[in-house]
Amino acid sequence: MANAQNDNERPSSATQQSQADQFVRLLQSRLLSALASQVSDAILGENAQPTGRIVYGTQTVEWETGLDAIRLTITEADTGSVTVIEIPAVGGIE
Repeated sequence: MANAQNDNERPSSATQQSQADQFVRLLQSRLLSALASQVSDAILGENAQPTGRIVYGTQTVEWETGLDAIRLTITEADTGSVTVIEIPAVGGIE
């Protein structure tokens, strides 16, 4: 009776973990990209809003459009961390 031997090795748990981590990072990146598009459209799109707020999970993105800048405030509810970004308007905002 012949014995069959499988030369394929099972991936180590470290390899499986890194693939899982890679998938999570890719998925997170795509979701954050979609959020960035949603914020961008709300600020600059066809139906632009001078102020607004979008909540994504534990993050809140708020914006206010001024005469010479757009001010974004990003708050992380879990940590209380707040990031403020001001984007100057070239030639003013209409």
